[in-house]
Amino acid sequence: MTDEHKHKANIWKFYLASILGGFTYFYNGIETLYYRHFNLSFEQISILISSMLIATLLLEIPSGAFADLYGRKKSLIISAFAGVIALGFLTFGSTFIIFAAGFIFLGISRAFSSGAGSALLYDSLTSLKKGDDFIKHKSRLSASFTAIDLISGTLGFLIFAIDVRIPYYISFFAMVLVLIIQFSMFESFIPIQRTTSLISHNLVQMKKGLLLTLKSFPIIWLTLFSFIFFVSCRFFSDVISTPFLQEVKQFSIFELSILFLITNSIQTIFVFNAHYFEKKLGTIKSITISILVIPVTYFAMIYSNSYIFTGIVVGIYYALISFTEILSESYINNLVESENRATVLSASSMLISTLGLIILPILGSKTDANGLTSGMYLTAFLTLLGGMFLLAIKYIIPLKASKKE
Repeated sequence: MTDEHKHKANIWKFYLASILGGFTYFYNGIETLYYRHFNLSFEQISILISSMLIATLLLEIPSGAFADLYGRKKSLIISAFAGVIALGFLTFGSTFIIFAAGFIFLGISRAFSSGAGSALLYDSLTSLKKGDDFIKHKSRLSASFTAIDLISGTLGFLIFAIDVRIPYYISFFAMVLVLIIQFSMFESFIPIQRTTSLISHNLVQMKKGLLLTLKSFPIIWLTLFSFIFFVSCRFFSDVISTPFLQEVKQFSIFELSILFLITNSIQTIFVFNAHYFEKKLGTIKSITISILVIPVTYFAMIYSNSYIFTGIVVGIYYALISFTEILSESYINNLVESENRATVLSASSMLISTLGLIILPILGSKTDANGLTSGMYLTAFLTLLGGMFLLAIKYIIPLKASKKE
């Protein structure tokens, strides 16, 4: 099989891994309920997320440099292996300490996949002279991933009611399959010849990637853009969404199942076709629309009492969140040379994790003290203010990019 055929095979393997990756998050809908089942507070749940961010933070740039220097495939294999360990702790654990260990390995897994997956996909497409199709494939890969939520969002609550651990069993075995697929990936990678020690070689690459990130206004702006919606989404989806819908809105298990079926259907359809919207509007207009609309969805969720309407609003919210991630990754990929791509993406992600590490526990503590509705309002206002700040900066200093292959 020629290298061209192997690169083509990578594309369908990415889709298969994305579908299975959706199953590795089969627990998404019931995650907070799972930890609440073991008597964890909202603050403790926020600390778990923060422990994942700490691990990611410490390894973001080193893992990105590793991917650029020694291969994106190797980085993805390490990521999947750490994911298997992480889900082992989460699936079979029952205490805060064990869950914390699981989240730390989740952080390791995310650090080694951050940047490496997008970089390998982008490299495979450019090798096939189809680099311009990155947003199309990235959006459809995201749709393949979120499509599994149609199953987990509908059945997850029912399965959880039978046995709280079953959704995590499914996630654990799906991650094992992802690991197998990562081993089969192809990378036409030629390691950069080093003239210094292994440690020095890595430090030079890390420094180079960090400097490229910090010196580029578009990358810094996109990092802040991603941070705002990363933090708000993580806090909403991982901490307060299900308790808010169940305890404040008092939706039944059946209503939640229908709600998430609507939500996941909207998200999947929109993300699958996201490249059409981006192509018609352009990256900058697409980002601006996301900044303006996402805060509105929070207020719509707060004031909605219909589970059908709430499902539509949450679906729009998650669709736009996924859209922002695709736009940000695509824009950064176009800005950076191939040999630094994973390092820069990881440096950007590291900055996001650093800021998130500070904000998430504060949001969790405020929610414990003032209630779930207060937590929703706080998240909505912070998202709105952050978005307005970024738009103001964008109009002062134009956000321009020159594509580099």
